[in-house]
Amino acid sequence: MKIRRFIAVFLSALILCGVLTVPAAALEDPAIRAKAALLVEAETGTILYDKNIHDELSIASTTKIMSALLIFEAIDVCSLLLITLLFP
Repeated sequence: MKIRRFIAVFLSALILCGVLTVPAAALEDPAIRAKAALLVEAETGTILYDKNIHDELSIASTTKIMSALLIFEAIDVCSLLLITLLFP
């Protein structure tokens, strides 16, 4: 009798799991406001998401970061004084 009850509960649970689960579906493209984007899986190099990856875009932010980095490196080696930058 206990075995029948166990089997009935087990089968009921299987049926409920099958009915209540949502099948996996492809996700829609995320709402990314950037002009271009690239998502790569690090281990395999597989591209998971791309948006306008072949468009040529300006690199203004990278240029600003690189300029700041070069200025700070010049200050560190004393070839440029911070006062000279602040008060030309």
